Amino acid sequence: MTTTEHGLVEPLGPAEGRALLMTAEIGRLAFTDGHGPTVEPFAFALDDAAIVLAVGARSGARAAVGQTVAFEVDEIDVVRRTGWSVVAVGTLHRAGPEVRARPEPWPDTVDDGERALLVLTVERISGRRLRREVRRG
Repeated sequence: MTTTEHGLVEPLGPAEGRALLMTAEIGRLAFTDGHGPTVEPFAFALDDAAIVLAVGARSGARAAVGQTVAFEVDEIDVVRRTGWSVVAVGTLHRAGPEVRARPEPWPDTVDDGERALLVLTVERISGRRLRREVRRG
């Protein structure tokens, strides 16, 4: 009898994707600035159906307010080749007074005290889980 191991990629539904988002503290925002597509890491927190980002004064994400953007979070074990990735897509806005979530800032967002909060109103969440399956044959 032989044993083989295969990698499987499984789609995640929105509820599972949101649950996985709640386990992370840092993600990457993909947006377009004056130089084209870019990606920056941010600390974040969830607030109802939104993602709240702590943004520094020099972040290009401030110029992305009003744009449709993507926010990606993952956890990958490169040794075992397992993990997950979740992408939330929506419109980026300045945070209003009703926003309760306050993420801890990513180190470079404390550059000059000009930190701001931006809110990604999530319109859709998708994701994938990578797992290993052992087959005996």
